[in-house]
Amino acid sequence: MNRIKTEIYAWIEALFCWVPGYLGELLRSRNYSFWLGKAGKDFKVGLYSRIQSPGAMFVGNNVGFNDKAWIAANLKGGQIYIDDYTLIGP
Repeated sequence: MNRIKTEIYAWIEALFCWVPGYLGELLRSRNYSFWLGKAGKDFKVGLYSRIQSPGAMFVGNNVGFNDKAWIAANLKGGQIYIDDYTLIGP
């Protein structure tokens, strides 16, 4: 089942990563919020951004990923915690 879930995540991420404007930001933010270990309020994700192993990432409130940001965690022990009011660039 894990492979199926990973495949679904990869397809959805590929579909939403390039959608411009407010709609694209909304789609990416909602998609990643669903897959993350925890996502706070007002989480924003820019164009062409990627999050690998989102289940091992925990994001606070008012966090944003600028365009082309790429962040990866490892589900086999490595986790990422991003505190409130953080902005991450490419």
